[in-house]
Amino acid sequence: MRKAVFGALIAFISTLVSFEVLSVGYFLVLKGGFYYSHSESEKVDGLTGNVNATNDFNSRFGLPGLRVHPLLGWASASIAPGYNTEGFYSPVDYPYSAGDDAFVIGVFGESVAFNFWAWNARTGSVIADIKAKVPELADREIILLNFSKEGYRSPQIQNALSYFMLSGQRYDLVLHIAGHNEATGPWANLQQGVNPAFPTTSLITTFSELTSSNRVRRELISVYRGKYMRADAGSCTLASCWLVLETYGRILESAGTEKLSQTGGYDQSSNVIFVPTNTMAAPGTVDYSRYFQGFWTRAVRSMKALADVAGSRYIYVIQPNQYINTGRTFTEEEQKIAFDPKRADLDALQSGYRVMLDEAEHLRGEGIDIISALHAFDDLPQTVYRDTCCHFNDAGEAAFASFVADHVATALRGTIGKGAVDQ
Repeated sequence: MRKAVFGALIAFISTLVSFEVLSVGYFLVLKGGFYYSHSESEKVDGLTGNVNATNDFNSRFGLPGLRVHPLLGWASASIAPGYNTEGFYSPVDYPYSAGDDAFVIGVFGESVAFNFWAWNARTGSVIADIKAKVPELADREIILLNFSKEGYRSPQIQNALSYFMLSGQRYDLVLHIAGHNEATGPWANLQQGVNPAFPTTSLITTFSELTSSNRVRRELISVYRGKYMRADAGSCTLASCWLVLETYGRILESAGTEKLSQTGGYDQSSNVIFVPTNTMAAPGTVDYSRYFQGFWTRAVRSMKALADVAGSRYIYVIQPNQYINTGRTFTEEEQKIAFDPKRADLDALQSGYRVMLDEAEHLRGEGIDIISALHAFDDLPQTVYRDTCCHFNDAGEAAFASFVADHVATALRGTIGKGAVDQ
């Protein structure tokens, strides 16, 4: 009896060891390295979808922190940690009453804009750089307020500025950071038969369907359960633990995504949220570059007009993107984790950026400050992109923040009065 138990124990241990060895081998083939020497971020490379505090299920699998917002498309529930009463990630509520001598910068845009704001919140580097390079601000308090959110684009950004301006928020500078969502969002709507000027369909229809569709809620939870499982896999000590969580997470994520994609175009009759259907021609017949040219220039001009009404300076920053060729040499890691050649909106992304860069020259002639940050990473030899969308790792955030702060300082230098009350 004792021998049988001992033999069974030996067999069990041998099975575990064999599975661990196989897991290490699989990781070596998949990732090109030894599991135990890789960092946590390297173990989960390729994981996209912003599994972070800005786009989170409040308690992992309760409803997402995102809520349908009648003006902005979506905002985060104020009960989510770190979010203010208006649903934006911020340590202060809006409108925020700053001192008369304070210089208030409102950061507007998509997730890259939020990450820019968050980097300054962590490091203080943006404010320090501007103070150092703009003598008029050296002794004044500079306040960065976040009005950006993942998935945002025009018209949500314009609505956010208008809404908070009408609420009484003061701005000395409206800093608008955008690019990826501006270029791809209208195209995505066209494919779903929704007005391109409406917030991006893939998000607004999904989140609005949560109010009336148990099926969508179920599939979304499957997708995010898979994402979180894969994120947790990176902290596994053993390769076998990583393999189990990574594999099962991918199965959940893939199954949920596939079922969500089977819904086809947006069905207005099945939802309590109104989403305007597209009155343009069929998607395949639309000259997207020509359409986007008008859309984007109107978007920038409208933000400038709103900033003028608010008595604020306005600066637009075209954010970097790895799919736009600048001559930069990407690292081996970036080539593995930062590119998806099969993404359906690649042509829209690239043509949209071409339009923005071309039209920026005309808009500058109208007195609108537009900064192209497309080449901000060209001289950096290290990895800066962390996913297949557009997001940066810490090295990228530091370089982008420094680039933007330097160019904003150049635009502001010599143009600032004593303070809002004295202007």
